[in-house]
Amino acid sequence: LDALSALLLSGVNGSFKAFSRSLSSDADNNIRFPCPNHNCGRAFNWKRNLTRHLKYECGLQPRFKCPYCDYYGKLKGNVSKHLLRRHNTRKIYVVDLSQGTS
Repeated sequence: LDALSALLLSGVNGSFKAFSRSLSSDADNNIRFPCPNHNCGRAFNWKRNLTRHLKYECGLQPRFKCPYCDYYGKLKGNVSKHLLRRHNTRKIYVVDLSQGTS
C-alpha cells in the first residue's frame, strides 16, 4: 500500500489542489460554454459568465458612459473603475444611456 500511495502522489507538491488536479481528467478541464453568436467567438468556463455576456455585452452598444470624457462601457463596473483611475478627484457617478444617470 505504501508503494501505491507513493506512486499516486508522485509529482504532487503537497497541496490538495495539485493532488485533485492530478486526478482530474483532461475532459473535465476543457468544459467551455461558447457564445452562440457566430461573429463573437468567445467561450467561458462558467455558464453564468456566458449568460452575463449574452445579456449585457454580445452584439450590444455600450450602455454606460463616463460623465467627464468619451469613455463608454458595456458594464457599469468598468466605467466605475475608469472613474476611480482617471477622474478620482471628481464626483463618481455613471451615466446610464438607457435611463439617464445611475
